[in-house]
Amino acid sequence: MQICLITGANRGIGLALARKALELNYRVIATHRGRDLEKLQDLANSAGDRMKLMKVDVSQTTDVEQMVQNMPLPHIDILINNAGVLLDEAVPFSELSEKTLMDTFRVNVWGPTLVTQKCLPLLINSANPRVAHVSSSMGSIAENASGRYYAYRSSKAALNMIHKSLSHDFPKLTTIAFHPGWVQTDMGGPSAAITPSQSADGIWRTLQTASHNDTGKFLSFDGREVAW
Repeated sequence: MQICLITGANRGIGLALARKALELNYRVIATHRGRDLEKLQDLANSAGDRMKLMKVDVSQTTDVEQMVQNMPLPHIDILINNAGVLLDEAVPFSELSEKTLMDTFRVNVWGPTLVTQKCLPLLINSANPRVAHVSSSMGSIAENASGRYYAYRSSKAALNMIHKSLSHDFPKLTTIAFHPGWVQTDMGGPSAAITPSQSADGIWRTLQTASHNDTGKFLSFDGREVAW
């Protein structure tokens, strides 16, 4: 059975990604920060020993190191860096604070960097290791036609650069950055275009069919390339 680690799996896209992983017969390690756990716990209860929940703050080195130490696994086949925050939705540039900017980068950039770094030995042990970074088209410089969201946009652009460098430095990995679409989550709002399940289905479809020729790409959930 293949093994998948998904961060921020307690709700929204992360929960949908975990549910789809179980449907595809993966063993799932699902991280959370200890909030909004009812749906994730129900999923874990139904999955039995195929799913393990772990409380992890992905921005904290000690948490991530303990997570890896407490996973007695020979390898990780797929890592999905999904955990993220949007802290400046209604914040104009004149009111953007250092705290908001740095807190956003701590979770959206340092978090996936740290998790990938600490999980790298387990990924390298896989016959076909894949890393998915849940980014956003809002991190695309080419597609920024509306401004605002200074902290969030810049954090996703930074994540994309981390992803691109990983694709060069670790040729055994197939690493893909994903725009998940405009999704009906707490972040995307109820008027968004697609459901978490539709986003997760598309991301998993691409991950399942991706070849090493796709490493380093920035793709939409439906497989289309996104401009940087």
